[in-house]
Amino acid sequence: MDLFGSTESAPNDFAPGTLREVMNSMTPGKAGTSGLSVKGHFFLKNKVLTLGLEVTNNSSSIHNDFDLKFKRNPFGVHVEGAAKKIQIGTPGSTSYGTVECCIDKQNQDTKNPPKSPFLVEIAMKTSIDVYFFSVPCLLHCLFSDQTIS
Repeated sequence: MDLFGSTESAPNDFAPGTLREVMNSMTPGKAGTSGLSVKGHFFLKNKVLTLGLEVTNNSSSIHNDFDLKFKRNPFGVHVEGAAKKIQIGTPGSTSYGTVECCIDKQNQDTKNPPKSPFLVEIAMKTSIDVYFFSVPCLLHCLFSDQTIS
């Protein structure tokens, strides 16, 4: 029962926050290649922590073999099996895709407390290069009964 006498549980999904630029097309990858710009956001979709990415290919190359890896972080936000869930379009195109995430204690960094704003550091691998960026994550997205594994 809540403060108003209702026994129905309140929905804990929120509208996805606005996409924020997390990497511009001038940002070089590990091998020095640039040309991709990325916007991202975390949100809850059906009580599941979800990462949304919008990738614009400003390069003259086709990027295949997409995958993501999250750096260990204070909340243990983790992604599994991101390959092929987000496509990087042909040169000059923009694509948007989502990847389900979870809270995994194996990915938890207990030595470093969370900072405000909480950022999830991400490595994005393509056939051309590996790119690094950080996506902000609002705390309410981390408190769903489905996100904890």
